[in-house]
Amino acid sequence: MRSLRSLFVILPFFVVACGSDADSSNGTPSGGQDAGADTTVPDDAGGDVAEEASQPETGVPETGVPETGSETAPPEDAAPDATAEQAALASYADALCNLFGTCAPYMLGYLYGDLQSCIDRYVAGGRAAVLPQAPGVGRSPADVLACASAMSSMTCDELYAGARDTACPTIPGTLSEGDDCFSDLQCASGFCDRLGDCGTCKARLALGDECEVANVGCPDDQKCTSPTIADPTTCTATAGEGESCSVTQVCRGNLHCSNGTCEQPGGDGDSCDGSDGACNGLLGLRCSGGTCKPLATLADEGQPCGMQGSSYIPCRGTTYCDSASEVCVAKTGDGTACTTGASNTCMYYASCQNDVCTVDTEPNCP
Repeated sequence: MRSLRSLFVILPFFVVACGSDADSSNGTPSGGQDAGADTTVPDDAGGDVAEEASQPETGVPETGVPETGSETAPPEDAAPDATAEQAALASYADALCNLFGTCAPYMLGYLYGDLQSCIDRYVAGGRAAVLPQAPGVGRSPADVLACASAMSSMTCDELYAGARDTACPTIPGTLSEGDDCFSDLQCASGFCDRLGDCGTCKARLALGDECEVANVGCPDDQKCTSPTIADPTTCTATAGEGESCSVTQVCRGNLHCSNGTCEQPGGDGDSCDGSDGACNGLLGLRCSGGTCKPLATLADEGQPCGMQGSSYIPCRGTTYCDSASEVCVAKTGDGTACTTGASNTCMYYASCQNDVCTVDTEPNCP
């Protein structure tokens, strides 16, 4: 396992842990990981929540069928399969985005902008994270629909306590150790050890093994974390709500360790002790003066952003902060012109390719 920590920035002044590998210029999910599935939040913004953040995800599954008589026409059952995949992805997007809209509105606003944009972008480019079309994948549309159903009935407290880990488990694939991969869903071990787009299937790590927060590899009941930023990240045992916690047994999901017990993170106006995760970062809260208070207000198009005095103001997810004007500018839609190599001005799950905003596709590994 590589020793380098693959941390990524979700807000320029915070480090995001226990999530996915991300592109700091875009903040989009990568390597077949779901930006809403295991999204983590800044330490002093309240810990992490159960997944979804930076690499090519994918476009909408093909649902069209060539005209009758076409030499390239697929088998008769290909269209229903594609339709089932599209329906499953749409249900997943609706359930996840509505759950985040209710229980993690600040995070949803930062990543996507608003509820409808979240749904639209998942349908446009989320398939690689949710239901990739790649060798070895064992997850089916039925599995995705079951996950969507579970999220639809999930409470906020359940979400914060890590319920998505059990409601939407990683379905092992069929690829053997050493086989090329880009998603954990391809591997029989449930772990694709990758650097960048591609990697190889490897055995899961063990308790105490060194790990990477952006490419975990720990068993499902463990978390890749460290007591302090100076310590190496290792696979650490986790505890549920009401269970004992310590530096060697950390809380699941977005729960907070308070006086040795895992508790729900503080809400707006709740008292806090100033420790990491004491306040719910998914609600945009942090501990200030012993009270959980809003972290920052998301700026809309045309409003000031970036460093404004002593405060950093992030843009809403449908916009980006223009470095020259220091105001939020609308991101451009799929198929519109952009400048390759410059700051990514494209929508979530897309990047500037050949000077055109293009939905990211699944990596071809190798």
